[in-house]
Amino acid sequence: MIKAKICLMSLLLISFIFASAELQAFVEQITESSVRDYYYRAEDPSWDYLKFHKGKNREEGTTGHDSVKTYLYFLLESYLGEGNVYIDEFPWSRGKDDKGYNVVGVKEGKFGASSDVWIVGAHYDSYDYDNTGTAPGANDNGTGMVAVLEMARVINTRESDATILFCLWDGEEPFWEKASSFGSEAYKGPSGSRAWVNDHITTDPTQAGGNILLWSRVKGNINMDMFGYPAIDNTLWLYHGGDGWNNTIDGSSTSYPTLASSNTLYQSAKYYLENYASDDEEPKNYVNVELKGKIEWSDNISFSRAGIPSLEYSESDWQSDKHYHKWTDYYRPSGGDFFINDENPQLLFTSMVIRGATALLADTVNVVLSESATPLILSEFRAASSDKKVLISWQTESEVENLGFILERRQSFVEDWVSIASYLQNAELIGQGFSNTTQEYTFIDSLVKLNEAYEYRLSEVDFSGKISKLSNTSVLYIDMERSANALLKGSAYPNPFNATMSLEYSLEREAQISVRVYDIRGYEVARLAEAQSKSVGHYALRWNAGELPSGIYLLQLQAKYDNQQSESQVIKLVLSK
Repeated sequence: MIKAKICLMSLLLISFIFASAELQAFVEQITESSVRDYYYRAEDPSWDYLKFHKGKNREEGTTGHDSVKTYLYFLLESYLGEGNVYIDEFPWSRGKDDKGYNVVGVKEGKFGASSDVWIVGAHYDSYDYDNTGTAPGANDNGTGMVAVLEMARVINTRESDATILFCLWDGEEPFWEKASSFGSEAYKGPSGSRAWVNDHITTDPTQAGGNILLWSRVKGNINMDMFGYPAIDNTLWLYHGGDGWNNTIDGSSTSYPTLASSNTLYQSAKYYLENYASDDEEPKNYVNVELKGKIEWSDNISFSRAGIPSLEYSESDWQSDKHYHKWTDYYRPSGGDFFINDENPQLLFTSMVIRGATALLADTVNVVLSESATPLILSEFRAASSDKKVLISWQTESEVENLGFILERRQSFVEDWVSIASYLQNAELIGQGFSNTTQEYTFIDSLVKLNEAYEYRLSEVDFSGKISKLSNTSVLYIDMERSANALLKGSAYPNPFNATMSLEYSLEREAQISVRVYDIRGYEVARLAEAQSKSVGHYALRWNAGELPSGIYLLQLQAKYDNQQSESQVIKLVLSK
C-alpha cells in the first residue's frame, strides 16, 4: 500500500514536470525578436504602423491615433480570423467627433456561450505632458499593446476552455478626464474600458447574448500597462484592483456582486512570472516580481469596480520613468540613437514579462498546448506559375474529420481575400475524412493576370463545419514575352551575376516606377524603387544581392501611368556565387 502511494505521487510529479515543460515551450514562441517586429523591421526601417518611432503621435484626435486603431483591427483579425474583431464606439469628449474607439478581438472557448470569459487588455492611446505634438508612447503603452497582440498571436490557433477577449482600449490618457456623457463626479477613470464594461457586461440573463456578456461568466481581467523601462533592473511591479468597491460604474443603476478572489489571481500571476518569465539563455526568475498591492491608475480599475478580479503589470517605480508622457518615449534599439543613449523599451525584459503573463492566461483558460492536438497535419503547400496558369498543390500527413478544403486568393498581397475554390463545388478539394497516410491535392487557377503577384490561403473544414486556417503561400505569375509596342523596356546585366547587377530601363511616357525582387516562391526579398516619378528617358540602378543565397530571382519592373493604367516587365535573374 505504501509503495502504491509512492508510485502515485511519482506519477503526479512527473505529470506536473511534463506540463510545466510543455507550457514553457509554448510561451517560448514569444521572443525578443518577435516583440521587436512590432517596433522595427530591418528589411523596411520606415515600417511604423503602430507609431512608435520618433516624432509620431497616437494622441486623441490625431491621424496617427485613427490609423493605429484601423491597423490594430486588421492585425487582430489576421490573428483571430474574420468576423472575430469589432470596433466598440463610445462617447468621449476628448475624442475625435466626441467619440472613442475600443478594438476588441474574440477567441471563443470550446463551450460557446457557456464558456467562462477572461479579458486581456491594454490602452493604445498616448499622451505628451509638454504638448510638443509628438507622443509615440513606445513604452506607455506600446509594451502593453504588443503584449495583447503577442498573446493573440500564439493562442489564436489553440483550443481553450474559456473565451478570451483581446482588448485595445481607447481613452485611458490623460488623467482620465471625465466625459460629460458619464454621469458620475465621484468616479473619474479610464473612459474606454469603463464604457465597455457599462455597455457589454450585464447581470440580467435576458439581456446577455452576442457581445453582451453575463457578469457571472467574466472571471478576470489582465491589464498590461507600461512595463518596458524598469527603474530597478529586471523588476516588475504587480498590482491588483482590490475588491472593496461599491461595485457600480459611473453611478449607474447596475450594482455588481462582489468577488473576493483578487488576491488569489494576484499570487498566481507572481508564480507564473517567476517560473516562466525567463530568458532562453539565463536562469529562471529572470524577471523579479514585487507585489505592490492595490492600484487605481489604469484600465484594470474599471473591472475591479464591477466586482471582477483584475491585475496590473507595470515596470518598477514607473512614476520615476524619465520618458513617461514625453516625446522621448519613442523606440530606440540597444545602445540608443543619435539623440538619446538608452534602449526604449527594453525588449528582452518586455518579452520575458509577456511570457509570464501568457503562461498565466494559457494555464488559466486551459489552452491546448500540444501541436499533436491539431487534427490535420499539413506538410506542404505550394503555388507555381506554369503555362498561363498557377498550379497550387498541398500534401497532408494525417487527417481527422476532414470534410474538405477552401482555397482563397488575393492579389498584390493587399487586396481582400476571395474564395476561388471549395470542397462544395470542386471535387478535388474534398478531404479524406480520416487518414494516417500521405494525401496529395492539386488545383489549377487559370483566372490570373500576367506579371502579377498573388497570395493563396488554404483552410480546412471539419465535420462540425468549423473552418481552420492552415497556411499561406505566394507566387509571381510571369510571362517572359514582351510586346514590341511596350512603353516600358528594361534589361539586367550581368545575368547571371555574382553579387551586384545593374538594371537599365527606358520610358516612353511619364510614369511612377516601382522595382521589386521576388524569390522563386514569390516572396519579396528586395524593394529597389517604390512609386518614383520618372519622366520620358533612360534610367539605371544597381542592386547588391550579397546577403542572398544563390538561386533564381524574379525582378518586377512596374510603371503606373497617369490614366491609371499600368505596365510591368518581369526579368529572370540568376544569382551565382
